[in-house]
Amino acid sequence: RGGGGGERVEGEIERARGAARAMGEEAAARMEARGYVGGEVTASCDFATDKEEPKDLIDFHEESSRLGTMILKKQWAEADALCRSMLARRPQFAEGWLTLGKIHRAPDGPGDAAEAERALRKVIYLRPDHAGAHMNLARLLLEQGRLADAGEHGRRASAIRPDYPEAQNVLGRILMQSDNPAAAIEHFRRALRIAPDEAETHNNLGL
Repeated sequence: RGGGGGERVEGEIERARGAARAMGEEAAARMEARGYVGGEVTASCDFATDKEEPKDLIDFHEESSRLGTMILKKQWAEADALCRSMLARRPQFAEGWLTLGKIHRAPDGPGDAAEAERALRKVIYLRPDHAGAHMNLARLLLEQGRLADAGEHGRRASAIRPDYPEAQNVLGRILMQSDNPAAAIEHFRRALRIAPDEAETHNNLGL
């Protein structure tokens, strides 16, 4: 009976770990569908599930599901509070910082640009090769007229993911505002080759 009990415990632990891994894919898919992730979706939970208590992993999975639902319903204050609570307990959770940044970047969200920038830079600190964080930060900096910094992060996103149409579009817009329309159009055309149906690219090219 002791051996069977041990197997049951191991089974519970593995199910909890599986729930934590599934959290990244489930929540990210929800946010990508609403445009909050910016093309960089990952199922990585950014913490060691083998060192977590099964109950903690299950609780985290359930919180992440609630967070995704809040975002879909545009319950920004609740989503912000829950996301911050999760990050207070798991500050190395890069996708959580990305979510916080996107909450503050949502058109009808809290609109705290400084908070969004801080969160996106935290993602980059934790995961320097996160193309989505670089791209979203480039967009934010572009909106603020900080073209040199925006270009740096746009180029980084493009270098990490050459097939990333959003990165090509943001680079094109940066170059357009830098009075370099020929180079801008080349980036827009590159985005069109990558994703022919991308609405943003069509708008940028006047199609």
